[in-house]
Amino acid sequence: MAGYPKRLRQMRSVVALVGLLVAAPSLPAAGPSFATALAECTSCHGEAGVSRNNDTPHLAGQVQAYLVEAMLALQKGRWGTSIPWHVPAGYSPDLIGQLAGHFAAQPQPSAAFPADAADSAAVERGSQVYEARCTGCHEDQGRESDRRGLDRPRLAGQPQVYLANQIREFLAGRRPFRSYLMARAYSGLTEAQVEDVALFFAAQPTQVQPEPMASASGKRRRLMH
Repeated sequence: MAGYPKRLRQMRSVVALVGLLVAAPSLPAAGPSFATALAECTSCHGEAGVSRNNDTPHLAGQVQAYLVEAMLALQKGRWGTSIPWHVPAGYSPDLIGQLAGHFAAQPQPSAAFPADAADSAAVERGSQVYEARCTGCHEDQGRESDRRGLDRPRLAGQPQVYLANQIREFLAGRRPFRSYLMARAYSGLTEAQVEDVALFFAAQPTQVQPEPMASASGKRRRLMH
């Protein structure tokens, strides 16, 4: 039993160390790196923020302030989402700002549905819904944020299924309206109108191409005639 006191001392040392660790203030866990968080985002939202899925939004070229707002709302559970830990709690506000700035700086994708491939009658009906309800905040067929706050999302070229689903989230109360103007715009919106206006936005090109200029030789020929 000569070694017993030594083992007892060792056990007491271990117990004392555990007690110190329990009593010590816990240190905040280090959050993920920007590269890790970016890889997590692009795994669903696509390389450079261009989604390949009709129910997942493009992040590329979106308004930075809106992306920050959206990520914080998802992180805090203020927006309904079917994806667990959509924006993990470990993402700091600074990291969220970096991610939003990165995606906002990426080139916007073209329209999710080329206008000539979409149901033209449905797009026209959606245009009428847009003109009656949406122009105040989503200017230029959804290509621009409103000029007052610069934090409304760009909707042109976003996937149609995603847009329709988000409209339904607002109507069901799972996403809060930002103002009484927004609540009024959604008032009485039918399911058919939801589908039509979502298709309208999806069919819009994100960039309007300028009219091709006539060549100098073409101008000379017209002058000669």
